[in-house]
Amino acid sequence: MVASKQLLKDEERAFRETIEALYPGLLGMFPIEQYVTTLQDKDPYVPYELFPSSIIEDLNQIKVEYGPAASALYHKCSLCRFMQDTLDKLDRDPLPRASREAYGSWFNRITEDFRTQPDSYYNIDRTLWPLRKDIGICSGRSIPIGGAWVIEKRLLARRAMIRRASRRRRNGTSARMYSSTALRKSLANIMRPLGITNTARHVIRAIRRRLTNHDVCYVIHTIERNILDFSAEQMDLAYRNLASFLEKRGNVWGVYRSSWFLDPAVGDISPGMAFLVQVPLDNGAELHDDGPCPDSGIRKATMMSLERNRLYTSGEYVPRNFFYFWPRDRIIVAFGNDHDM
Repeated sequence: MVASKQLLKDEERAFRETIEALYPGLLGMFPIEQYVTTLQDKDPYVPYELFPSSIIEDLNQIKVEYGPAASALYHKCSLCRFMQDTLDKLDRDPLPRASREAYGSWFNRITEDFRTQPDSYYNIDRTLWPLRKDIGICSGRSIPIGGAWVIEKRLLARRAMIRRASRRRRNGTSARMYSSTALRKSLANIMRPLGITNTARHVIRAIRRRLTNHDVCYVIHTIERNILDFSAEQMDLAYRNLASFLEKRGNVWGVYRSSWFLDPAVGDISPGMAFLVQVPLDNGAELHDDGPCPDSGIRKATMMSLERNRLYTSGEYVPRNFFYFWPRDRIIVAFGNDHDM
């Protein structure tokens, strides 16, 4: 099944008719257009997986008042709308050929999921957030670059992040102990009863950006569903696509990536993963130790490797979070110029 604009339009119409027949009033109370526009219009540098509180509240209300089947239909209909809008954008702003093909593969898989995935899949709070990742791709906020990877554009306080990592390394504190996400959640809990959560969030973000120097960076994310494409060859293809993006977008400083698997110790224990950090380092990336992993990072570092789990249990391996910043010019020199647009 090829997810053409006409097919997606037909699918959206069918989902709307089903919702209106089975759940009268749902679309009037929670318009698809409002949901789609709200996500498309949010700050372009906010992580794709973070949804506005108003959207979270609406989705929870749909699930409570109408049930999981209605929630699943609502998301399928919304995904169709997102994909149509993104296909229109791709017609106006061509991407590298491999990325265009990756979008097509994603959209085909998502439309096939409509028939095969259980209603429970269409839950934005499901473990590992697969639906949020689908929405990120379908809405164009994250971009497939090949293999198991996507990128999103973020505004990062690069120099401040490096200084904080240096302090954490000296103090031995966790890489996420003082995360901005945790701070946002704490502030939201305080301000939500006052009805000023969204306004306060925008004000705090504007103040932070004004007080700190920020750089526009592409952030690389791994998509767990595509883990079969997690290989050095596919990563090389992704870097070439990334170089093509950077050649055409001069306002992007470079690339940022953060993970437990960037720890050089992981490459020593699991040589098949060494390419994830060694290739960037060999081509000009600057690696920084971000301190011990939080519990979630420890689980990820040990759950898929008996050897890493054994060494962790014996105290011979302690998962640590590392990140790198990779300047655009060095990526383009290493991987650019010869990729087909």
